[in-house]
Amino acid sequence: MATLQVIDRDGVSHDVECKPGLKVMEVLRELDYGVAAICGGMCSCATCHIYVDEAGRTSSRPRCRTSAIS
Repeated sequence: MATLQVIDRDGVSHDVECKPGLKVMEVLRELDYGVAAICGGMCSCATCHIYVDEAGRTSSRPRCRTSAIS
């Protein structure tokens, strides 16, 4: 199972366990401090944008906004 380090809008860091097969937006939407994702992940409301730290980019796989967590 993957773990995300989430820094909320107040600057507090959280380690979040992710279920395989879910998109990052789906994981974050379920958190009390997560994102609203009111458009359902259609990239039209800008509430689920994420930033990936350069050190965290270990995959050489192509990026795809519909990729699920593996």
